[in-house]
Amino acid sequence: MFRQWIVGLTTFCLLACAAATASAAPDLLTTASLLARGVVSVRNTGDALAEPSIITIACHRPGRDIDRIEIPPRYRTAYTSTAFPSRIVVNVPRLAPGAVFMHTLPFWATMTWPPNTTFHFDVSADAGAIVAEGDAGEINNTDTYVKVVP
Repeated sequence: MFRQWIVGLTTFCLLACAAATASAAPDLLTTASLLARGVVSVRNTGDALAEPSIITIACHRPGRDIDRIEIPPRYRTAYTSTAFPSRIVVNVPRLAPGAVFMHTLPFWATMTWPPNTTFHFDVSADAGAIVAEGDAGEINNTDTYVKVVP
């Protein structure tokens, strides 16, 4: 009887460990509100390592398609990609579970915006869907920051 109990407990532990291992996956979330200070951020809220990825920022006025963001010439190469036209692109390194990547856009504070205008900035973590995320997948990777220029 005791032997059956030990075998049963061992089997349960092996199955539980296998289930936990199978569900381990990264989950990337961004906080668009940090753009108010020119900061791009992504957090791996999952329980596995996230491979390198890309954050993109698309700008548009309400009711319009994507507006092109005029990045100063000296920063264009570092913050653009033909794969994501009309967007700001930021490369994100590997992120351990719970880790946060923050990057300050060096040109953000010097940008000028037309007065009396509202802009929506859609920030997408893992824009190329490179990271194999868990159950949430890519559905929770986008956040929006709204900038109102007086």
